[in-house]
Amino acid sequence: MAIRTTIRVGLHTTANGKTLSRYRFDTTDMESIQTEEGALEYIRRRIASVVTFNRNALLACIDEGDYSVTNEVTA
Repeated sequence: MAIRTTIRVGLHTTANGKTLSRYRFDTTDMESIQTEEGALEYIRRRIASVVTFNRNALLACIDEGDYSVTNEVTA
C-alpha cells in the first residue's frame, strides 16, 4: 500500500466544468509531504528551483490559496 500525493497550483475551471491547473506534481510515499504544510513547503522549493516560466505567478497562487493537495491510497 502506498500514498500518492498530488499537488496542483493555479486552478481554473473550463467551460465544460473540468478543473485544470497551471502546475501539477505527483509523488508516491514521500514522508516529507504527508501533511498539507509539508506539501506546500516542498512544492515551493521545487517551483523555486525547477520552474523558470511563471515562477512568481505560481508562488503567488500558493500565497493566495489557489492550490489543492490530495492524498490517495493505492495498492
